[in-house]
Amino acid sequence: MRNYEKLMSYALRILSKKRYTHAEMLNKLGAFSKKRGLADAEIEPVIQRLFELKYLDDKKYAEDFILSKLRMKPAGKFFLKGKLRLKGINAEIIDSALSDADLDEFNLAIEALGAGKRRWGKYPLRKQREKAFRFLASRGFASDAIYKAIEKCYDLSG
Repeated sequence: MRNYEKLMSYALRILSKKRYTHAEMLNKLGAFSKKRGLADAEIEPVIQRLFELKYLDDKKYAEDFILSKLRMKPAGKFFLKGKLRLKGINAEIIDSALSDADLDEFNLAIEALGAGKRRWGKYPLRKQREKAFRFLASRGFASDAIYKAIEKCYDLSG
């Protein structure tokens, strides 16, 4: 039982500084137990207890992550999905969180273009549109949202 207490103490200490997903916590506890010579089998009861205490909740983590990222700078679903996948969150949970967030990619793309439009103003219109497209694609927006946002923000008759 002493090893359980060590693992739990470590888990609570790192959780006090930052939130973790289930996969991230498994990695952290795995590295900690390996360094201390503990058995991997001792990690599972700690993980279970963290879930019981609601310190680990991938669904809530994904929802909060999406809202936090969108507040800092607008991004598309592909970008958000990729970031959450890297954190080890299950695809169904990601899809559920994205659908709950009810993202309007068109308006988010227009918002993202705001600063870029000023930066690219010195270029010819065609070059501005190309830069806008690449910028929005790099932020993970769907192509239909990109085209609509560019059409709205730039005069396509030129």
